[in-house]
Amino acid sequence: MTFDDDGFRPKTFDGVAYDPEFDQIRLTKQYDKVEKLMLDRNWRTLKEISSITKAPEASVSALLRDFRKKRNGSQVVEMRSRGARSKGLFEYRLQPKGYTSEWVQEPRRNKQREALEAIWYHKDTTQAQKQVIREIFK
Repeated sequence: MTFDDDGFRPKTFDGVAYDPEFDQIRLTKQYDKVEKLMLDRNWRTLKEISSITKAPEASVSALLRDFRKKRNGSQVVEMRSRGARSKGLFEYRLQPKGYTSEWVQEPRRNKQREALEAIWYHKDTTQAQKQVIREIFK
């Protein structure tokens, strides 16, 4: 197994439609552009990242998830709503490699949080259920 200059394996991607012959170079370039842009730690929406990097918004969204994967360095990608939460617009910020947070230090809690976030955003979740989730993460 070979490693890149940062000690991580070369970028690897996956997915049903992924074909290394056609996608590896393109996705690696997109990954590098998005990472380079986001390392300034400024908050940006998917549309803003896409506009600057010329990568499609769907690709940007997937790349932000890829940054979090262990094989890509377990980088911390923060997310928050921009403006009224009811509008559904989010912005993202990438923390530099080596940054740790409670989520990275506690993988089990991270999985629990992911599960609760899935419940939170489900269309049938009641306000009472959301209040319970709020109490858990106080």
